[in-house]
Amino acid sequence: MISFGRIICILLAMLLTSCTYIKQFPRVFSKNDLQKPTIELVDVKYGKISVFNQKLMVRLKVSNPNDVEIPISSLSCTLELEDMVAANGVTTEPFVVPASGDHEFEVVVSTSLFKISGPVAKLIKARKKSVNYRVSGRVKVDILFVGPFSFQQKGVVTLEH
Repeated sequence: MISFGRIICILLAMLLTSCTYIKQFPRVFSKNDLQKPTIELVDVKYGKISVFNQKLMVRLKVSNPNDVEIPISSLSCTLELEDMVAANGVTTEPFVVPASGDHEFEVVVSTSLFKISGPVAKLIKARKKSVNYRVSGRVKVDILFVGPFSFQQKGVVTLEH
């Protein structure tokens, strides 16, 4: 049978361990505590093209308006060109956006040329210089009790070959 003294020692050790863990997270956040980060499309470059698909390198910038860093576990996005869904992609590595700072990264998105036949396929094959776009998606934040954020942005982007 375990003595009362041993139980107290075990509970004290568990308490000290949990305090060390809590020190790593100075605040507990909820989605309402953080301002939503903004996502901007910076650049789109053509990647490899084959008979069946096209890869695009989409460069995005996440801006953090908060006074704490935001660890991003994943980001998924949909890119529309000329009002048609062109491609989908997901980040492959987690990253951290510094407090009151920015982080740029590239997402490789791909599409089937059969799936987007018509205006977007012609656009890609013609290698048009600038196009109307809409990028939207979801950001998963690696902070306890903070759910994912949705984002959407429209504009015109110059495509590089």
